[in-house]
Amino acid sequence: MPIMVRNDLQVKNKLEEEDIFYMDERRAEHQDIRPVDIAVMNLMPGDADKERAILKLLSNTLLHVNISFIRLCGNESGDKLNSCLDTPYLLFDDVRKKCFDGLIITDASCGMIREDNKEVSELLEWVDSHVTSIMCLGFSAKAALYHFYKVKTEESEESISGIYSHRLLRKNVPLLRGFDDLFFVPHSGKMSVKEAELSEIENLSVLASSEEAGPYLIMNRDGSRVFCLGHPEQDPDEKSSYQWRSHANALFSNWLNYYVYQKTPFELNRFVFE
Repeated sequence: MPIMVRNDLQVKNKLEEEDIFYMDERRAEHQDIRPVDIAVMNLMPGDADKERAILKLLSNTLLHVNISFIRLCGNESGDKLNSCLDTPYLLFDDVRKKCFDGLIITDASCGMIREDNKEVSELLEWVDSHVTSIMCLGFSAKAALYHFYKVKTEESEESISGIYSHRLLRKNVPLLRGFDDLFFVPHSGKMSVKEAELSEIENLSVLASSEEAGPYLIMNRDGSRVFCLGHPEQDPDEKSSYQWRSHANALFSNWLNYYVYQKTPFELNRFVFE
């Protein structure tokens, strides 16, 4: 949560220079408080471990967060599709007229990033008018980058699979608050995007990258689209030499606070167009 300062406090400029989040009295007086509605679109439903890991990361906040698990109509997995909360998935068709403060789209199979995947395209067209900010993970991030910006995914000669070190490329970005200059994130698969292609898109910024795994964290100008090409949501193996819990917790907490809670309207259904 932000610190509140007086409207006439001279140190406010210094706080901004040092990237410290504050709220002056004028803004605080007009704050409306309500629970934050977050949807998790699981493109590979039935993976309770993945859902549990995402819930752990979303719980690391003082905000009251309501969670809904959603699946596409055609991606059934197993006879019984229940989330780890023992509540049924909502079908995407059933929530098309509902709005959410935030949406997390989980990792997907390689086939999900095909240019002709109609269901994924319909989902991504829907988010701009029904969601304040989205976070895409793994293959879903690659699919979203192509849908929104026509960034092509290429197959690497060698599989990018393991835990890789990353460095920050930008400073004073709220999404990166609390990040170490060097941190670790898991990656998997042979599909990748080129940093040079991303840098040519005016509305996108590459915030963090790895020499071995390539660009990792990408965001558009207003923070309504966050793309994670790795897997920060993955639970670390206790035997692993490298851990990434602090990075993952900071990433999800910053996204919830600065790009969902601070930007979402109190009247959420303002998005809906009949």
